[in-house]
Amino acid sequence: FACASFLFMILGFVLYNRFARTYRNQISEQKNLKHSLSEVNTEVELLTLGTRLEWSDVTLCGTDPLASGTYGEVWKGFLNDRHEVAVKIVAKENDCYEDEDSKTSSSSTMDDAEIHMLQRVRHKNLVMFFGGGFKENGDGFVVMEFMNKGDMSSLLWGRNDVSWDIRLELLADAANGMCYLHDEINSIHRDLKSANILLALDN
Repeated sequence: FACASFLFMILGFVLYNRFARTYRNQISEQKNLKHSLSEVNTEVELLTLGTRLEWSDVTLCGTDPLASGTYGEVWKGFLNDRHEVAVKIVAKENDCYEDEDSKTSSSSTMDDAEIHMLQRVRHKNLVMFFGGGFKENGDGFVVMEFMNKGDMSSLLWGRNDVSWDIRLELLADAANGMCYLHDEINSIHRDLKSANILLALDN
């Protein structure tokens, strides 16, 4: 009996040490994860501050938008009177969420997951994001690179002299941009079509 009791004590000690080691490892992993998440949140906050614009930085061109829909309007404009840009304006009533506890609406343009993704994206085959902010009336706006040759759909269906060399080059550019999104940003476009592929002449 003494020998059996001794063996049980050894077994209990071994199991306790194994459990304690596993528990310590889990605590350490949780601390490392919290630290990593804290660093990511700090990075996102810095990116957001770095791309926050004032409405006074933007000058719209013309009297009519380039496009409009339920999401808002897209205008041609200039950023700081120098850079030719596209300005997407999202009406306040289309860019809010309701807090179920307070039952109040809060603007979310610069907090949107899509905006956070755009802040990280830099690739020659993807439209460049300059920043965004809010107008005096509360409407949100986003400033993007202006693509001066319209979209691929208009090019392909509006003309019959587009060579296959150009078509394949455009498709390769689009594929390169999507590969970057998938492999480096871990993101999926979800609405890839010719009307959403914008074109511009290389400088």
